[in-house]
Amino acid sequence: MQKIIHWELSGAKDVLRTIADRREETGEEILSVIAPGFENIDVDIRARLALLVGGIYYLTLHAKGNGSTFCGIDINEEEGKERIANAVRNLIFEAYEKADIDK
Repeated sequence: MQKIIHWELSGAKDVLRTIADRREETGEEILSVIAPGFENIDVDIRARLALLVGGIYYLTLHAKGNGSTFCGIDINEEEGKERIANAVRNLIFEAYEKADIDK
């Protein structure tokens, strides 16, 4: 998956666009279930998830590409992975709490 994303970023190819479009369709299926609970409230769940997913992609590519830390966190180590997973979980739970939606 990391290689595919890296290829997508490095140039336009029809097959890569097809893969990206299919991934977006799959994401839309999930969002169609989640997003209605966030309508008419001050939580843009799509933007929040876009930032989270994009950040996860970047952290993964960064860590695997050069083996270094990001903000002092090494996601190549179990502790770093856990810290990121906890932060993602907390951000999502906070969105649900702000929206007053049961998790």
